[in-house]
Amino acid sequence: MGEMLGNIAHQWRQPLNGLSLIVQNIEDAYDFNELNKESIHQTVKKSMELILFMSNTIDDFRNFFREDREMVVFNVLGLVRDSLHLVHMQIMKHKITLVLQYGDNRCQVESSESFQEINIQEGKCNVMGYPNEFKQAILNFLINSRDAILTSGVVKGEIIVGLEKVHDSCSIIIEDNGGGIDPGIIEKIFDPYFSSKDEGQGTGIGLYMSKIIIEEHMNGKITVENTDRGAKFTITLKLA
Repeated sequence: MGEMLGNIAHQWRQPLNGLSLIVQNIEDAYDFNELNKESIHQTVKKSMELILFMSNTIDDFRNFFREDREMVVFNVLGLVRDSLHLVHMQIMKHKITLVLQYGDNRCQVESSESFQEINIQEGKCNVMGYPNEFKQAILNFLINSRDAILTSGVVKGEIIVGLEKVHDSCSIIIEDNGGGIDPGIIEKIFDPYFSSKDEGQGTGIGLYMSKIIIEEHMNGKITVENTDRGAKFTITLKLA
């Protein structure tokens, strides 16, 4: 039970940070006379999305180890887009560029309106699995990339999320320019409670949980490698 509570706390941390930013933005909008009906509508909408995600997280972890859960077919690009939407404010506040690539399309996330440009049908990658768990895994990789960039001190941080369809598989590639992972620990980063972060800044749960979700729950595969810019994580799933 203690481990499960730790998992829930880990997954709640990001949406809680998002809600905190939204509340601060309300005060700023009021101070600059930008608080109007449309801004309030968007604030409420974004807040409810984060609250719903947190509520679903509770149900997901209640059912995490059940064998009788039902897998469903979902659109990978749609859920990647939703995951980016949940954390883009936290990433962009650190002046980190966030890019989504799929097919011949390249979308740089600059505001909430950027997501309206993403046509999820163009991704054409449908897989079988657990949608909310998949979003949690993507969130873990995004936050891991953000933290790597902040730790490295790189001036112009960048996270690129790519979607590729190859034969009967779909790959989600998350790449950053945070300097990469120490070769001495790269084989351990998916181990439970292993963290390269300073004490109190990492639980060592995020990547471990992502591995369970992708490889054990959805029969997929995760690989990691260093590039000349940073770390590159590849999630491969069979098409439905």
